[in-house]
Amino acid sequence: MPLEQVQLRPIGYVQTPYTSLAETPIQTSRNPDEPGRLVLLDQYAPALDGLEGFDYAHLICFLDQAWRADDQGRRPFVGDRLRPVPFLLQDSGQRVGLFATRSPVRPNYLALSLVRVVAVHGSTVDFTGVDLVDGTPVLDVKPFEPHLDVPGYTPGSGWLDQVRGGWYQQHQAAANPLVRPGDRGLRGVGLGRLGDHPRIDRPKEAQMKLSARNQLSGTVRNVELGAVMAEVTVDVAGQQIVSAITRASAERLGLAEGQPVTVFIKATEVILGVEEG
Repeated sequence: MPLEQVQLRPIGYVQTPYTSLAETPIQTSRNPDEPGRLVLLDQYAPALDGLEGFDYAHLICFLDQAWRADDQGRRPFVGDRLRPVPFLLQDSGQRVGLFATRSPVRPNYLALSLVRVVAVHGSTVDFTGVDLVDGTPVLDVKPFEPHLDVPGYTPGSGWLDQVRGGWYQQHQAAANPLVRPGDRGLRGVGLGRLGDHPRIDRPKEAQMKLSARNQLSGTVRNVELGAVMAEVTVDVAGQQIVSAITRASAERLGLAEGQPVTVFIKATEVILGVEEG
């Protein structure tokens, strides 16, 4: 069954000259020469090996300022919020389906920013092409390569032939007829055989029945708020249980040290509940 919730951890953030959503350029293609910097957590520095061989890269980001301005994601996406007026149509006021736009106000507040890679130093990447607010959390980085990212691309397509594609072009990977990775491919990227990771069929929330064995009383010992997620440590009969929930949920519940809570243990998940007073 599809996951009901996904947890993502930022790998770093961007440094740009912009602090206001209203003053930040809407696309890198409209501001291609302005410099910015990607700063990764030190643990991810080795993951940048080879990126400098690509001219462009996609930054996949969480638009935290848009999320905060939108009541921290609490506002439902209904009515006109599903058909916003794109920035480029504001003069006409024409509404378009949200998923047919690049609007920053989206159910998961994700952004795809295409930047030009200038230099890689340790855990930082200097780039040009800025359309992000300073401090925007970065979730992932993926290189841009014409064979992969431009539908129908073939050599002889003008300026795209000059775009460097790193190892992909150096090893003539485009000539490799591979369609599916197979077990060997999965092992190469760090996964074992699929049979080594059996799928867990989790029951639907409505089918879960609570009992004294999975419903426990506890006390909040610590709350660490991140940009997106919160880590809550609860003491249950002398045992420390850690629950990772969204920052919005932690703030909505008003979680604080010393607060009594109810802990629900469900499969590999820890769910917190607070009595309304």
